[in-house]
Amino acid sequence: MRPELLRLLGEEPNTRLDRALRAVAQRLGAGWRLTGGAPRRRGGRAPSAGQVGEVLVAVKRAPGYLGARNLAFFTILAETGARFNALRELDGADCIEMPSGRLRIFLHEKGKAAPREVELSRDATDRLRSYADAFNYVAAVRRWPARIRLGQPGTVWRNSSRGCWSGEDIRATLRAGCSAAEVPEITPHALRRAFATDAASVLPRHTVAQAGGWTGLDRLDDHYVQPRGEAIREKLSRAEQHTAQRDGVEGELREPASTL
Repeated sequence: MRPELLRLLGEEPNTRLDRALRAVAQRLGAGWRLTGGAPRRRGGRAPSAGQVGEVLVAVKRAPGYLGARNLAFFTILAETGARFNALRELDGADCIEMPSGRLRIFLHEKGKAAPREVELSRDATDRLRSYADAFNYVAAVRRWPARIRLGQPGTVWRNSSRGCWSGEDIRATLRAGCSAAEVPEITPHALRRAFATDAASVLPRHTVAQAGGWTGLDRLDDHYVQPRGEAIREKLSRAEQHTAQRDGVEGELREPASTL
């Protein structure tokens, strides 16, 4: 269709196509590669913020310090996009209190020589401290030797006086929370995908990649960011409004000036 398009556009069609693709795709050899939202088989879909909130409400209903522990762990996982095992293995010595009172944690992620530094929100900080206080109270009442001391060496996520919270138990807790909240099952890795998706809708992608510990944008775009239907509809609505306003201005400019 090059001859027809050439007459219609007044320029080389491939040139017009290349300009359009540069805005949304990545050059790959002699062609282009569209990125953004290709779902990966591992990790499941990206849950919405509402679904995550419902699950948090469900997991905190566990009795005693367990509810506070569940709420703190999954809040941090959802808010920071932390890797599941890195957060599960968090040590008390890797929790540093800042002058503002908030906590900064250092997560040792797989394949990374240096730990990832994460500043917790006020809400996440309060929930982590509440969990530590709740566990320490139970430990004192039951005369357990174990204590959770943020800022000092020791296991943070505990399942008893001696046992650490295992990965299998964490996944079981999350599944039970999804079932109680009547939400489709969410995996820990899907919370990382939800973090990337929500953050990419309001922040530059390179900022999201730096915050989430991704090297470059390829993996972030291809495996984590999933365009949400409401975000797409909002962008299309803004585009339609912009087009209508532009057409209105152009129509006013084309109207002949009235003569007195």
